[in-house]
Amino acid sequence: MLLQTKEEHIDFLNKKIIVAVSKVLNQNEYVLTVMIAAQAIEVLGAYLDDKPMRAKGLSAKRFELALYKLFPKKYAELNSKSFLYTQMRACLTHMFIPTPSLLIVGKQDLEGYKHLEMENGTLIIKVDELLKDLINATNKVIKLLLEGKIRPKKISISSRY
Repeated sequence: MLLQTKEEHIDFLNKKIIVAVSKVLNQNEYVLTVMIAAQAIEVLGAYLDDKPMRAKGLSAKRFELALYKLFPKKYAELNSKSFLYTQMRACLTHMFIPTPSLLIVGKQDLEGYKHLEMENGTLIIKVDELLKDLINATNKVIKLLLEGKIRPKKISISSRY
């Protein structure tokens, strides 16, 4: 199936980012939530550039573009020297476990931690806050699509998506 229209893209963004990441978080899979959210951040960044969706070698650039254009300022600040990209996207995707520089906390651990704060060289990510910010960023892309400020890209997906 080839996604081409605004409506198809909006449906894709709602189902594959907002609903999918929410489901994983609701299953208390915190590391997996951050991993999928990081992939989704990269996808959102791909909507903002002028390259084809499957263009090679743009992972870090697209991740950064999304952080700078769609997320609260704190994300971009923390991505100095690609820190967030490395912690959230590269390391989790390749190793499936956080590095000692990343602490992922869930609902039961919310008190005493501040989202996107550094404590003794470790970044704290509260998954509930990350999801809220991801939903807001996704909605910004949807708004840009609806307003015609960005064009839908051709995305080939499984017919069972």
